[in-house]
Amino acid sequence: MGHSRNCLYKLARFDVRKSDKILDFSVRLSFGESHHGQVSFKTKTHGDATSSIGLRQRMGNEGIRYNRAKFSTRLQDDRLYTAGHAWLRPEGENIWHVGLTKFALRMLGEAVEMEFEVKAGDQVETGQAVGWLEGFKAVTDIYTPIQGVFRGANRKLLEDLELLKRDPYGNGWLFELEGKIDDSCVDMHGYVAVLDATIDKMLGKRHE
Repeated sequence: MGHSRNCLYKLARFDVRKSDKILDFSVRLSFGESHHGQVSFKTKTHGDATSSIGLRQRMGNEGIRYNRAKFSTRLQDDRLYTAGHAWLRPEGENIWHVGLTKFALRMLGEAVEMEFEVKAGDQVETGQAVGWLEGFKAVTDIYTPIQGVFRGANRKLLEDLELLKRDPYGNGWLFELEGKIDDSCVDMHGYVAVLDATIDKMLGKRHE
């Protein structure tokens, strides 16, 4: 693939090197580590909820509406989120569908091409690149949010990338993963804190 990755969305940390059309500024963010120029945060997790079956029983189907700085989204309560703006929805005992949130897709732009570089059955580590996704605004590597077994890409999405735009929280999932969640995964209230910290940093950069 003959492109340079000028934008990096990592499911363990989030770096942006692209100007957003609506917020109209450049920003570089990194979450989860306490380094100079980066933002660290603590969010609410599910404690010992390493079973996706137990998680599903605790979660309902309600959500909350998030609106800030001309960005609006509805966060759903049937899944977990990461600081890298990905979501994990339970599909069975420690089986997860992994997708990108509306915020990540907003920064990426309309998707035009996607490819995976691992195969079903491969062992993967947290933060491992398993493929890439190209949008109009940027190109992103696709990373695994937890350690486990890669169970395969969403074949429907590979055939129709418009699903990312039409149904990002449903049929627009990226890949399936088997593994236990860790404390880097948060519920929708924890993800609100992630969005607040991200947008605060972006607005701060805008006014520097």
